[in-house]
Amino acid sequence: MREGGDTIRERLRRRMKWSNTAFAGIVFLGFALPPLLLLTREAEALTVGVAAAALVAWAAFARRFPCPRCGGNIGGAFGNRASGFAVGSRKERPANNCPHCGASLDARWPQ
Repeated sequence: MREGGDTIRERLRRRMKWSNTAFAGIVFLGFALPPLLLLTREAEALTVGVAAAALVAWAAFARRFPCPRCGGNIGGAFGNRASGFAVGSRKERPANNCPHCGASLDARWPQ
């Protein structure tokens, strides 16, 4: 870690990387893998049910990232675009500020 701490964008990027990895894991383990395994119908239904509940929890908690200045959520689709994971249109400029308060994403995370 550099002196002065990480920037908001660096922390947002790490959080979105973790969140996207968790999403891929839930989808693979809960929906793609069970049909390939020799599970009973009940076990497969239970696995899919647990995966569905995990997706709801993921959507409710893992995608959230509060702005350190205003507390507004800058995760989710905005977080993926601002951190560079989601590609927007060619005319779309990279997100550089919090959509709620305008804080720069390249500012240092408050200590």
